[in-house]
Amino acid sequence: MGIFDWLKRSPTRPSAAPTPPDRAPANEAEAETKAQGAPAPEDRFPLELARLIDSAHGTDAAARVQGCIEQAADRSDALCKIARGARNASIRRAAVDGLESPEVLIELALDDPDAEVRRSAIARITDKTAAGSAAIVRFACESVDTSLARTVARRAQAPETLTLIACDAPRAVAQQAIAALRDPERLEQVAVAAGDAVVAKAAVKKIGDQSALMRIAEGAASELVRRAAVKRLSDESALADVVQHRDAGSEVRRPAVAKIQDEEILTEVALNDPEADVRRSALERVTGIETLVSAACRDDSSALRELAVDRFETLQLSADSLSDAYQRVASVCPHGDTRLAAVRHIRDRMFLTGVAKHDADESVRRSAVHRVRSRAQLTDIAENGEHGDARAIAVRKLRDTSKMGSFALDDDDPSVRAAAVRKLDQQELIAAIARIDDDWHVRRAAVERLEDQGELAEHAGHDEEWQVREAATKRVKDRATLVSRAKWDRAWRVRKAAVLRLRDQTVLANRAKNDEDWGVRRAAVRRLTDAGVLANRARNDEDARVREAAASRLDDTEMLARIERDDVESSVREAAAARRRELETPETTPED
Repeated sequence: MGIFDWLKRSPTRPSAAPTPPDRAPANEAEAETKAQGAPAPEDRFPLELARLIDSAHGTDAAARVQGCIEQAADRSDALCKIARGARNASIRRAAVDGLESPEVLIELALDDPDAEVRRSAIARITDKTAAGSAAIVRFACESVDTSLARTVARRAQAPETLTLIACDAPRAVAQQAIAALRDPERLEQVAVAAGDAVVAKAAVKKIGDQSALMRIAEGAASELVRRAAVKRLSDESALADVVQHRDAGSEVRRPAVAKIQDEEILTEVALNDPEADVRRSALERVTGIETLVSAACRDDSSALRELAVDRFETLQLSADSLSDAYQRVASVCPHGDTRLAAVRHIRDRMFLTGVAKHDADESVRRSAVHRVRSRAQLTDIAENGEHGDARAIAVRKLRDTSKMGSFALDDDDPSVRAAAVRKLDQQELIAAIARIDDDWHVRRAAVERLEDQGELAEHAGHDEEWQVREAATKRVKDRATLVSRAKWDRAWRVRKAAVLRLRDQTVLANRAKNDEDWGVRRAAVRRLTDAGVLANRARNDEDARVREAAASRLDDTEMLARIERDDVESSVREAAAARRRELETPETTPED
């Protein structure tokens, strides 16, 4: 197929590797035969010029193409056909140099296999017309030749063209367009609409108008872009607008708050903003003690209430003003954890006494009473406090024991009576309380102070609560009582306490063999010296912990070897092995 046949066809986009043309006609007769059905002679090149174009090369090609085109009926159509279909790149470049259609030029710029053809095509497109602008934008967005696309973006002049490239082209090309943009409105449009946050941030960096930055901070799709806009904001009213724009998100509003100096705005945000992170940012900057006191009492967040209290000392306040702020929080805040934080800073003992006596939260009362040292104030708390926990602490802290008897007998809280009993010295009063108090905590406290062995034996054998019997058993010396408790007490803890005070090997052997609780049996084994009973327990006890304790006390290496070989529990085997190695290792004495 020759150039004449290409010019006959309607313009179509060439493939990257055009199909080689048919063999050239051998003579004019053959050419005329092949040309049947072609346009009228006035609408086509002379046949001899078509053959010249097919065979032209280099500079000669350009001259011959131009000569040929001048004879064509439709010059533009002829150029399009040559530029799209000629297999020779020199011919296509020569045709491109005469083309004006942006649509055809952009096709060639995107698709032609020859780089020089593509460059020639894109060089002829300008954005002075709508079609040219659209062609440049299309090339910038679709071209795989990033270097050429950046060159195109750099050459673009129309703000609308640059804006479209910046919004839609790949990052490297879009950044070139951003560098060329000067129009603030167009830069704002890119910052809000660009799909690439990096490109949008580059646009933000070129914007100085505070209103535009505010709109970007409130409306850009990307949080990164909104934050970049906030970083460039300096106008307080614009920053305040961003903070009040709830849809901007806390990650954007928080840094905006961090740049605000106006105390009124900060106060409003600190007390009323719905997002804790934003309130925190404001609380870290406010300087008004009233705002901090209000936040400490009102905020829903425990962490922010604590922050508000901690910030009291960062303000330049007098000692009296600072103390007053802490006391106000401790008095009126409905949150116990925040009152506790305030109480820890208070030094006024009279105020602390009142907190210890009346506060509704146990941790606050305890903190307050622990900070009171005066005997008179401790006595006041012990006598008049509304809650037993604070009264008990006050009783424990009191060194004056003159009122301990009345506290031990009359207070309605067992923890207070028990605390008072532990400070009593009068044995008769202690014995009476051990007998008559209806709370086992108080009776146990009394038993732990008793010295009368008869009273102790009585409580060890007959108190209805095992905690009291255990405490008495730990102090009683009477062997019969200890044997009785070791054998017959219904609570294993009492039996164990008795075993731990006995030396009688017969009783210990009995408990090691027969007690139903493994803890009592093990306690007996650990006090046994009878090798036979130890061997029996090491071999036969149902609980591995008892067998292990018995094996650890055996002196019979053969028995230990059997246990090491036969016991089903690894802990018992290991204990037997360790004991056997200990016995078989000769003792060494240091040389003189």
